[in-house]
Amino acid sequence: MKVTRIEIEGRKGKAIITRPADEMIIQAVVGRKATVWRFYSRIHEDQVAMARRLQQTLDGYRGTAGDVADYLRVIQMLAD
Repeated sequence: MKVTRIEIEGRKGKAIITRPADEMIIQAVVGRKATVWRFYSRIHEDQVAMARRLQQTLDGYRGTAGDVADYLRVIQMLAD
């Protein structure tokens, strides 16, 4: 089994994360503003940076390591 798409929601917005090939695409929507980020899904530092960015965007505040870890687990599940 391979997970290729996940939808998640935070307090301020929602996101769809997809992984075509080795690239990961995050489409985040907060209010009426939509943002798309693309990054190479196999690089751990990129995964952590995207998890921080996604957590802050969807929750509306800069979270602690535990807050970011929840988002990182989702990204890592798709990266495998």
